Amino acid sequence: MGDIRQHFDEEFKRQTVKHMLETGKTPSEVSKELDVPVSSLRRRTVNSKRSLRS
Repeated sequence: MGDIRQHFDEEFKRQTVKHMLETGKTPSEVSKELDVPVSSLRRRTVNSKRSLRS
């Protein structure tokens, strides 16, 4: 069977991106710290940067 998907609220998503930007850590490093898929962190970071430009 497939893996169970994790669901994170918007506040958690904002805080993870903020943590990456403030500490200078890579998505891979934060992914390991928080046990979150690295692809999710990369996508959130890109989306966050896009929304800041708007």
